[in-house]
Amino acid sequence: MPSQWTRADPGAGDTGACTAAARWAELQVSDLSDAQAAVTTILRDLDASWTGESADAFRGRAARLRRDLEDSVEAMDAARKGVVEYGDAVAEIAARAEMVKQDIAAAQLILDMGREGQIFDNDAAGLEHAYQAERQATIDARTATDALAELARDRANADQTLASLLARVASEAWDGLRCVAESQEGSRRDRANERVIEMLARFWKGDLGRGMVLDSDDPFVSTLMRSEHIERVRERVLDDLRSGRLDTVGIYDRSISNNPSVLINDGVNVATSTMSGPVADFHLSSQNLPESFLGSYSLQVFAGDPSVDGSVEVTYVINNDTTIDSATRIPGTGGGHLPIVYPSMIAAEADSGEWASQHQTIAWTETVFP
Repeated sequence: MPSQWTRADPGAGDTGACTAAARWAELQVSDLSDAQAAVTTILRDLDASWTGESADAFRGRAARLRRDLEDSVEAMDAARKGVVEYGDAVAEIAARAEMVKQDIAAAQLILDMGREGQIFDNDAAGLEHAYQAERQATIDARTATDALAELARDRANADQTLASLLARVASEAWDGLRCVAESQEGSRRDRANERVIEMLARFWKGDLGRGMVLDSDDPFVSTLMRSEHIERVRERVLDDLRSGRLDTVGIYDRSISNNPSVLINDGVNVATSTMSGPVADFHLSSQNLPESFLGSYSLQVFAGDPSVDGSVEVTYVINNDTTIDSATRIPGTGGGHLPIVYPSMIAAEADSGEWASQHQTIAWTETVFP
């Protein structure tokens, strides 16, 4: 959709673009159905006198093409329906958001006029009425702001649902025609895994540049931001902001020292890290090798001042040291390390500087509506 929506305006966008996209998909369905019908006719009208290997090969290939076209028709029709549903959802969000924005504007007007003494007389009764009016306007503004934030979450969910659907059906539709285009850069998961390999190489070689600062533009960070721990921290941050426990900074460290099951998960992540391609990405989409690489780390969350629309910018700062101790420690053993590996790495560091400690500082900022 041409217009980018924001959390202050979750209904932004031209739903006419959805109508146009649905119409385009409908035309593709029609064209693919015509092609399917043509292949069906060819198969039906083949001369029975044509026999032999070439005839069998032609019939087999034509039959596969017909099935592929059928799959593509179904996928494209699913895309059409998804776009239509998305457009309807956005239209509903836009209508509800407009009413909520009007409520916010009305509450703000009452607050402004109350502060300027434009509503009630400046006597005891007037001051009491002004206080009650401002109090109610504040409550109304907060309620409306919460409603707007909820609509923003609905819009984000609608976007994600549509994106996932279109990615899936696009793969099915074009793969059905045997013309899948492969990204030159690889998948997001592949890029994150490659970044981890680079960081492991730095650790192994003991590079002199032993500090790294990473932000959300790095594939390592963008993948880490979707890890289970970070998702749980986001929920805690919202709760702490709402209860006033996170005024300026909160600490939300990750500790795996007493969780042996982490070793199993990390082992699976490492074992499958080199697998790539659509099938691997589909089945390993939840894999988070950056989280496995960091293991335990310290995390601080800094909260900014609330904005006019009620939003708050929170900055996540992770500090982590990759060391021989942390890389070989066995969770749940009270400080035990991997046999053979640990002494070998200690000896290599003393001898050649390999496996020297590496520090990572990772930071990104998100906007929330507590």
